[in-house]
Amino acid sequence: MAAKTMGHDPAMIAGMTITGPLQAIRGTYSDLDSWQERARRMPEQPARGSRLAVDDSVFAWHPISEAARLSLITSGEHLRLARTALEARQVYPSAHFTVLRGALVGASQAVWILAAEDAAERQERGLTLIDEMYCQLQKYYGEMLNTDLTEEEGEDL
Repeated sequence: MAAKTMGHDPAMIAGMTITGPLQAIRGTYSDLDSWQERARRMPEQPARGSRLAVDDSVFAWHPISEAARLSLITSGEHLRLARTALEARQVYPSAHFTVLRGALVGASQAVWILAAEDAAERQERGLTLIDEMYCQLQKYYGEMLNTDLTEEEGEDL
């Protein structure tokens, strides 16, 4: 059921102002822009001898640091999409939360991998995420083989 403002300030519904939270959200935009710039650079290599560099050595084909980095990049992409919708005043009740969930999942994956103090646990978590990424890619490419797309359409995807 939609809230009726009945002549009240649209920024105030049910006695709550949205100005403060909106300003707080906008206050994060410069950090979001900085993360976007950082993501555009070539993958960063962990410092030699660091815990993350040691973690990367267990699976050379897909470094654990890169899995964490991709998770953070994905989170940032979702947050920028939410920001774009917010600034365009095109916020859809369920769809907007789906986008925010994607941001939360991406950031949480990176934290889940990196937060473990024990090296074996960090490595297991990183490899678990990498395995899931490959499983999902395999499903995607398997579905692509079962489509009626022309070769050109497939290349476009």
